[in-house]
Amino acid sequence: MRRIRADAAWVALIPVGLLSYMAFAAVRIGNPLAPFDAQDYWEHRLDWPWTGVLRVARYVAGNMGPDFTLFPVVDLALVTLMAVLLVAAVYGPYRLRGDQWPLVVFGVGALWFAISFPMPDIDPIKSASRYMLEVFAGFMVLGRIGAARWFDRVYVALALPLQTLPSRCPCRRCCSSSTCTPAGSPDGPGPPRDPARPDYRYCPVLLTVSMARPDSVPLPPETSVRM
Repeated sequence: MRRIRADAAWVALIPVGLLSYMAFAAVRIGNPLAPFDAQDYWEHRLDWPWTGVLRVARYVAGNMGPDFTLFPVVDLALVTLMAVLLVAAVYGPYRLRGDQWPLVVFGVGALWFAISFPMPDIDPIKSASRYMLEVFAGFMVLGRIGAARWFDRVYVALALPLQTLPSRCPCRRCCSSSTCTPAGSPDGPGPPRDPARPDYRYCPVLLTVSMARPDSVPLPPETSVRM
């Protein structure tokens, strides 16, 4: 084995960003764990990785009514695609070199983590589509496949029309208020009040919501976040 060189100490810088932000939160808000406590509002719960995937699959298979939304379909499709690409990364004509397999191991961990904290929602693996961006090995396999001209043309021909498909936001009932509206308020289109969380408010935001000032003035274009 090769000796570990001194420049390997740069790895220690990886957690510095998180620790620095925690220190900022401790000074600014008084709680260094505020970034983690904020995740409680999303109600992620640790579960077996297939639990959320199966719930999404059942939703897609059994709900084709007017309330159907494409977001769960996109998340499920991309998780499935990345799982297939990770298999192709170690077996088959497009497999990666042996020295690149640590990226495959990292990709498996990223995929596993992304689907192991489902939400109590119609889309339990919500945001999995952006978490899949971290599965670098999958994109490396796509690059190998995309070297074929026919694949490149077929992909573009299919992907461009998909950009025109309308998608219905599952939280569309709370996305049209121009001011913060208490949940269940008769003055706004927010969803019914949750008895367990009577303090929830639905606030339009642009880029970020300040943990110190959740009543920050919003700017258009607006979306909605549950506070």
